[in-house]
Amino acid sequence: MRKRSITMFFILTVLFTVRMFAVEIGTEAPKLEVQQWLRGALIDFSVPEYLRQNSSKLTVVVCWGTWLTGARDVTPLLAQLQNKYHDKEFRIILISAEPKAAIEKFFAADKDFPCYIAQDKGEKTTRAYMGQSRLFPKAFLIDAAGNLVWSGEAFDLPNLINTYYDHKFSLDDWKKLGQLYEELEIQLRSRLDQGIIPITDQMLALNADDGFAIRARLFYYDSIRQPDKAIQFLEARVKTTPHNAGIYLAAFNILSGQRPLNANKMLEFASAYFKNFEKEPVALQQLALVLLRDFGYTPGTLELAAKILPLIEKAADVTPAEKAAILTTVALYQYKIGYFDKAVAAQRETIRLLPAGENAAAEQLLKFYESALRLHGVR
Repeated sequence: MRKRSITMFFILTVLFTVRMFAVEIGTEAPKLEVQQWLRGALIDFSVPEYLRQNSSKLTVVVCWGTWLTGARDVTPLLAQLQNKYHDKEFRIILISAEPKAAIEKFFAADKDFPCYIAQDKGEKTTRAYMGQSRLFPKAFLIDAAGNLVWSGEAFDLPNLINTYYDHKFSLDDWKKLGQLYEELEIQLRSRLDQGIIPITDQMLALNADDGFAIRARLFYYDSIRQPDKAIQFLEARVKTTPHNAGIYLAAFNILSGQRPLNANKMLEFASAYFKNFEKEPVALQQLALVLLRDFGYTPGTLELAAKILPLIEKAADVTPAEKAAILTTVALYQYKIGYFDKAVAAQRETIRLLPAGENAAAEQLLKFYESALRLHGVR
């Protein structure tokens, strides 16, 4: 844990030695300087003043790059968000300063990607929004008046946009939150002390699921080597926002690194997760995988996994990729309880569902299960 703190502190030190952004909350958003629009076309951020009162227009500019793959690939999340609010005056624009060929190659297999895509003109737009920072992917939210009302992690967008269109969040709240973001960035840049706590408390009072506030708070507790306080903080967040899966996963990450393991606390989080996501197979699959992979020898984990498996195996409304993830978890469970033939069968089905070129790890795991089957025979 200490090694992770040192690494994270170094990253933050480098990132915050310069002004994070070139634009400030509440000011007019810079115009886009585009070399070429690859999908969509230039749009105005603002609407006429006499129409603003009844306008739901929001524009998101995401400074992005094709190297943001794997866990850092925000494009599926943005596509879901754009599709969800396609009937609103809502538009997400991804902008990259990379060559046109690199951007087109990234989206070549996704002809229906719903967001606008633009090639930056000599990095002018990227610099106008981000200054010297290169902490990608970064999102900037612009209101119907053409003003910047929020900036932050692109992964935090869905929570904010959903809350806004559910009429539970106002643009004034966004502006306050955006200003607190800047205060927190200054705090992280200048010193790591208890000043982080009141700022993150204010942010969470405005937006209970604010990802940046939660991550900053956990980083602070990690930096002062107080994992117990981090767990207490996460327990409080679960009570406030019980349907935020990231809270539970953060707790599992902390608890899995502690020795001795606090098994009772881990099972408390796991039981609460199961209760709050019982009808969501994708979320349950993630829980089962964590239990089997990170806490596989802890009493109680197999029993809880056994409750989860029937719920996720019969899930119908899932994508092939999600189904493959479910079957991978099923295979691991069957291996753990000694049914090697069933583990092999589930893993083979996993490979069948995966696209070519993405099944190398799954095939390696299949060979492992087949070895176990040969050594111990079929039950």
